[in-house]
Amino acid sequence: MRNLIIKHACYLASALSLLMSGAVFAQTNLALNKTTTASSNLQPASAAVDGNASTRWESTQGIENSWIQVDLGTDINVSSTAIDWEAANPANYTVLGSLDGTSWSTLATRTGGTFGNRTDTITLSGRYHYLRINATQRSAGNNWGYSIWEWKVFGSVIASSATSNTSSSKSSSVLSSSSKSSSTQSTSSSSVKSSSSSSSAIATSVLVQAEDFTNYLDLTTGNTGGAYRPNENVDIEATTDSGNGFNVGWIQQSEWLEYKVTLAAGTYNINTRVASSATTGKYSLLIDGNLIGSATVGNTGGWQAWQTQKVSSISFNTSGTHTVRLIADGSDFNLNWIQFEASGAQSSASSVSSSSSSDRNHYDAPHATSAPVIDGVMDAVWDAAPWAPIDVFWLGTQRPSAQDFSGRYKAMWDAGNLYLLFDITDDVLFDNWANPLEHYWDDDSVEIFLDENKNGGNHQYNTSAWAYHVSTFGDAVDFTNSTTPKLLNNHITMRKVSVGTKHLWEMSVRVYGENYDDAKANTPLTLFAGKQMGFSVAYNDNDGSPQRESMIGSVDTQGHKNDQGYIDASVFGSMTLVETIQH
Repeated sequence: MRNLIIKHACYLASALSLLMSGAVFAQTNLALNKTTTASSNLQPASAAVDGNASTRWESTQGIENSWIQVDLGTDINVSSTAIDWEAANPANYTVLGSLDGTSWSTLATRTGGTFGNRTDTITLSGRYHYLRINATQRSAGNNWGYSIWEWKVFGSVIASSATSNTSSSKSSSVLSSSSKSSSTQSTSSSSVKSSSSSSSAIATSVLVQAEDFTNYLDLTTGNTGGAYRPNENVDIEATTDSGNGFNVGWIQQSEWLEYKVTLAAGTYNINTRVASSATTGKYSLLIDGNLIGSATVGNTGGWQAWQTQKVSSISFNTSGTHTVRLIADGSDFNLNWIQFEASGAQSSASSVSSSSSSDRNHYDAPHATSAPVIDGVMDAVWDAAPWAPIDVFWLGTQRPSAQDFSGRYKAMWDAGNLYLLFDITDDVLFDNWANPLEHYWDDDSVEIFLDENKNGGNHQYNTSAWAYHVSTFGDAVDFTNSTTPKLLNNHITMRKVSVGTKHLWEMSVRVYGENYDDAKANTPLTLFAGKQMGFSVAYNDNDGSPQRESMIGSVDTQGHKNDQGYIDASVFGSMTLVETIQH
C-alpha cells in the first residue's frame, strides 16, 4: 500500500533522534504490551504497544473518526505520552483519559499535523486507568486511515493502598468495535480459574459486565477474541452493543461464569443481555447455590444483534454480597451483561417529590448522610432524595418522543459538595465535536444552572451564576471572566453508566461564589442547611444532526424564557438545602 522502505527509514531516523536527546527512552513505557482496543483494525491494535518498531496498528481506510485505546492495567499518574505516527496520520486529534473506561476527560488537543512519519510527544497530567487517542481529521495527503508504529505512556503507578478501579466498564464512544466471526470451539481441554474482581459497593441496582467474572469453567485453552484479560481462558471480544466495551463469546455447554455482587435489601428483577446466530443457547442462573431461573437463546439475528431477557426476580431481606453463577445448558451464544434492577427503580419520570409537586420550579435537596460514591451506580444513600422530572420542552425542532428522550434527577448535599443524579433515557448518545470547547451545546449533554446566592441577573461572561454543560465524556464547560469558554473539570466530577438506552449520570459539584476569579486561587463554598440557591437542570439531545435537536428542562418560568438560562439567572428555578424530606 505504501513504500515500507521509506517508512522504516523515516521511523529509524526519528527513533535515533529521540535516543540522542534522551527525551523519551529514559523512562518506562507503561503502555508496553497492555490490552489495547480500537474502533477498527486493518492491522491489530496490540501492534501499537508491542515494543516492535516494525509492526503497527492501522485503522480502516477512508474513515475520519477513529480511535485507539489502551488499558494501563492500574491507575497511573500520567506525565506524558509519545505517539510514533506512520505517514498515514491525523491533522487533528485529542488524547483522552478515564478512570473507568466510561467517563472521559480531554487531556490534550492537537491540530494542524502534517503528512509523513512523525513522533508527537505530549505532556499530560492526572490520574487515569485508560488513555484513548481520538483522531478526527486525516492530514492533507493521507488517503488511507490512521497508523501508529508505537504508542508509549509515561508516569508513575499509583501506590497499591490507593483506591483503584480495575473493572471493565463500557466505553461511551459512538464508534463500533469488531463483531463475532465464528462460534466454533474445540473441547480438548478445560480449566477452572479464580480472579479478584468483584462488585463491592452496596447499591439498589447493579450492572454486572460479563467480562468481570471472579471464577469460571471454560472447556478450551486460550482466549479466543483476546480483546480483554488475554491471559484468561474465557473468550472475550469487543462488542458493538450500545456502549461498546466487551462481551463473552464462544460459550459452550457446561461452561460457567461466576460473579460476586453486593446488593441492598429489596426485590430485584434479573435481566441478561444476549446475542446469537444459532438456536442452541440455554443457560441457568444460580445465586448462592440456589437455582433462580433459566432461559433459552434463539437466533437473535446475529452474534452482535443484542436482546435483553428478563430471567427471574429475587428478594433479599438484608444487604450483603452474593455469589452469582451463570451455567451454559446449551452452546453458541454471547453474553454482554447481567443486571439486577431494583423493583420500582425505573418508575415514571413524572414521579415528583412531595417537596416539588406543588411547585415544579423548586427542589428541596436533603443532606447526604454519607457521600455517594461517584461511579454511575445509585448507592442506597440516594433513597433519601426525591425524583423530579426533566420534561419541559425548552427549544428545538420538535418535542422528542418518550423513546428518544425522557429524564429525571435527584439532588443531595453535604458541606463540600452538591450531588446530582440523572436518570436519562436517550436512544442515541451523540458526541460529534472532539474539542470539548467547540459547539459543546450541540452534543448530548446535561446542563446545570446554579446561582448560589439566588440574586439572578446576567451571568453570561461573569461568575455571578453558572450554566455548566457536562458532556458524555465528563467535560464541564462554561464561561467565567471572559468571552472564551473554559474547561472546568475541577468543578464537577461525573461518572456515567449505560444499560441499553438508559444512562445514569452521577455527579459531585463544588459550588463557587460570584467572587470566583480565573487569576486567583478559588475555594469552594461550604454548604449548610437552609441555604437557598437558584437552580435548574436541562438535557441537550442530538441524535446525529449538525446542531442540537432539542433542549428539555426541569422548570417552566414565567414568559417561557427557559432557554435564556445561559445568560439570565433570573429564569432559573430554586433549590433549598434541607436536613431531611418527609416522604
